[in-house]
Amino acid sequence: MKVNVEPLEDQQVKLIIEVEPEEFERAKRRVARRLAKRIKIPGFRPGKAPYEVVERRVGERVIVEEAIDDLLDDLYPKAIKETEIKPYSAGVLKNVDLDGEKPRFEILVPLEPEVKLPEDYRSFRLPYEEPELTDEEVEEAFESFLRMFGSLEPVDRPAQVGDAVYVDVEAYEEGNEEGEPLFADQNHPLLVDEEPHDGEWPFPGFPENFVGAKPGDEKTVIYTYPEDWDDEDLRGKTVVFKAVVKEVKAYTVPELTDELVAKIGYDSADKFREDVIEDLKADKRAKYDDEYFAKVVDALLEQTEVKFPPQMLEDVIKDIMASLEADLESYGISKEEYLEQRGITEDELEEEIAEEAKKTLLRELLISEIARREGLTPTKEEITAKAVLLLQRITAGMSKKEQRKMLKDKRLMAGVYEQALSDAQFEKVRSFLISLAKGELGKTAEEAEETEAQTETAEGTEGQAEAAETETAEAEQAEQEQAEATAEEEPQAAEDSPSPEAAAEPEAEAEK
Repeated sequence: MKVNVEPLEDQQVKLIIEVEPEEFERAKRRVARRLAKRIKIPGFRPGKAPYEVVERRVGERVIVEEAIDDLLDDLYPKAIKETEIKPYSAGVLKNVDLDGEKPRFEILVPLEPEVKLPEDYRSFRLPYEEPELTDEEVEEAFESFLRMFGSLEPVDRPAQVGDAVYVDVEAYEEGNEEGEPLFADQNHPLLVDEEPHDGEWPFPGFPENFVGAKPGDEKTVIYTYPEDWDDEDLRGKTVVFKAVVKEVKAYTVPELTDELVAKIGYDSADKFREDVIEDLKADKRAKYDDEYFAKVVDALLEQTEVKFPPQMLEDVIKDIMASLEADLESYGISKEEYLEQRGITEDELEEEIAEEAKKTLLRELLISEIARREGLTPTKEEITAKAVLLLQRITAGMSKKEQRKMLKDKRLMAGVYEQALSDAQFEKVRSFLISLAKGELGKTAEEAEETEAQTETAEGTEGQAEAAETETAEAEQAEQEQAEATAEEEPQAAEDSPSPEAAAEPEAEAEK
């Protein structure tokens, strides 16, 4: 056997295997003997028919094809080992040449992906801005909590934003207001919000027409439904709504008190407020970290060379498509309905998924390489914790019997373990990259040298300052001692010196 390897540009190689004609001939005869045992040939016992007889019975093509399969089953693993190729998946036979001097087989082999991180990837940094929780976010959270304990009470005033307006409604197709209504409802509650939003009945913006209304008021509202409305009977129709206000109720929200939070197991409102604020901060930080991590990965990918075979991308595309179809099936939506709702073609969906798959694949390969480089292997406890969470989600709503049956499914449990391992490793890489980009992992050599130089400079400056302070202190001490000495000498000097009058006497005598 002779083996050659021709590298291709798309992370694949062409593996060329040549064999001696005699070896191929022996393979054909082995196949013929095997076929002779499986088929009944008149005049011959099983496995005893000559090659030529078997060939005439089954055809040369059958023998050749099976001989090629037999040969490659034996030679392909040997060729892979000999060439030290690292395949991503099994090779595909692309060409067979039996007309040359030697039988020749060309096999297309996809290679494992290659990820070449920048040598200084540990120096990568990305600004991190600690997210701040605003007062508005805190108050909104407490308002949402308190509304759970609120109540609706009738009010004797026009409706305001936040009120519930109860109305009798009849809907007619425009031009047929005197006929049968398309639909009607009695005493239907409408929550008047600040702005229209999806989910409002009977269309977004309808409740907002009742701001300022009071019991007994009548309203006529006209609305044209869009062509893609969920209810086929209303698509494109202009509908006249006739409504009579029956009642207005205001939503009363209680105060945050010790008595209120005691209902959920808290001793005091202050402790509850502290815990909620901490949870809000943690949630906001987690959301910011998710966005930050995505930016870190994308920025690192721009500096990283990644090669992968096309088969790898095809596998990711298949996984995403299968997941989408499973989700659609769970919601009772066909693929055709999904395409229609989104207003796209199947080709556009495939292009969209291919783009998403490529981004997903690149990120997964980078994360895997970081995990390999840094030895970020999750512990058994970390994997178990993730597996427990997965099982809790899977078994939610199941009976005890169904849970026990599921836990005995070895294939399913192997899948759970594999997913738990992947999740745990992802968490470790995520934590590592966030710390790396923030500069919290430990300083690089350059940063260490710079820090050391700064320290030496600071120490030198500090030493000079200390020396200057010492000299100043010594000078001040000397001045103080000199001042004290001078003060002691002054009284004696005053005694020894003549008074002004005595000093003047000799001068007066000299004048005489």
